[in-house]
Amino acid sequence: DSYIYHTRVRLPMGGWNDSNLFPQGLGYQGVPGGNQEQRRRERFFGETGAQSSLIPAIDSSLGLQCGAGVKGDANAAGLVPYLMTMRQYMPPKHRELIVDLEPGGRALREACKEHGVETSAAFDMVLNRLWEFRTLHMELTHKFVRQWDKRDDAEVLG
Repeated sequence: DSYIYHTRVRLPMGGWNDSNLFPQGLGYQGVPGGNQEQRRRERFFGETGAQSSLIPAIDSSLGLQCGAGVKGDANAAGLVPYLMTMRQYMPPKHRELIVDLEPGGRALREACKEHGVETSAAFDMVLNRLWEFRTLHMELTHKFVRQWDKRDDAEVLG
């Protein structure tokens, strides 16, 4: 049930990166980087699939650029800086892998263009399946997360 997920599961995992409640971040006492007298301050976004390394790795390996084709789409263009920021939440080796995959992905796209219609058709089929997955993902995101958040898109994307 999406209501139960939103009210009982997701909210406790919420972040406070741009929160008026914690403008300097939330203070943690007794953790590395802090001491009894001074609290370590952190600003976290909270639970989001954008912190996952999987989709950016797939995009990089297929030669898809974050934000490509979003000219004129303010919502999509606003998402690019957010997605790049989310990379900071990934383990360092995951971030490195994504960057390392990018040249190979560009080479793959070029190779598909050079090797004829069948190769391009196979590559297009992979892209279509990825689009189907992302469409389903966005539908689920809306059902379980976005429909309950009354802020407009500009507020959510920062």
